[in-house]
Amino acid sequence: MKIKKLLFNYWCIAIPALIVAIIICGNSISPLTISKELLGLSSYVMIFAWYVPFYCISIIVMVPLQKLMSKNAEVGVVVGVIIPIIIFAMLKKLPLGGEIKTLFNNLKHWFPCIAVGFMSYKYKWLEKIDRCLGRVNKYVVSIFLIIVCFIGRYFISALDFVYCLMLVYAIAKLEINVESIVGRIISRCGKNSSNMWFLHCLYFGKATREFIQPLAFFANNPVLIYVIAVFELIVLSVLIELIKSRVYLNKLNR
Repeated sequence: MKIKKLLFNYWCIAIPALIVAIIICGNSISPLTISKELLGLSSYVMIFAWYVPFYCISIIVMVPLQKLMSKNAEVGVVVGVIIPIIIFAMLKKLPLGGEIKTLFNNLKHWFPCIAVGFMSYKYKWLEKIDRCLGRVNKYVVSIFLIIVCFIGRYFISALDFVYCLMLVYAIAKLEINVESIVGRIISRCGKNSSNMWFLHCLYFGKATREFIQPLAFFANNPVLIYVIAVFELIVLSVLIELIKSRVYLNKLNR
């Protein structure tokens, strides 16, 4: 069900993006490339769609691994982090197509993050970290951990499965008020995050970037470009969700 939902949401963006790339941007895209784009195996239009096949495979792999990871934390780390890294690293070395090699590389790097996310919930790791820190100022800890994550990732990105836990804890401990302006913006971005991730492909995909990038990059200032792009992505995401809900309601009323 999760795979079906992700694919449906992805296609609601990928298909219009392909239409824009072909009709508005004047690209000639072969049926094979279109098929790959719809499966997230091509980066010509949907440059960041690698997440689609990665997510689908990860969900399938997690089904049998959940029981093993639920035995204890030590077993969980072995079967959820160490073994997947080894297996996907070996599969990446097989004489396969570039798209499949990229998929295995993504699984090698990011699947352990999913495993750590599952185990942090299962074994209440965030709560345990909180108890260990005791009365230490959580805001200071949060800022420190965020800095450590960014610096650490710059030198050793292979430890993202460690940084992800630290970053989630750090952000949670900032305790941003959901009713504040910042809280509302973050909440809105969170609700539309999946759509925004796929939509921002249009800014960077080879087929569309020359036409789409100027819509945000005209500001000539990194901060303004970011703010404008986020605003545009949220608006587009809300419109897409509105269209989807209208279509769904029309089907129910028939």
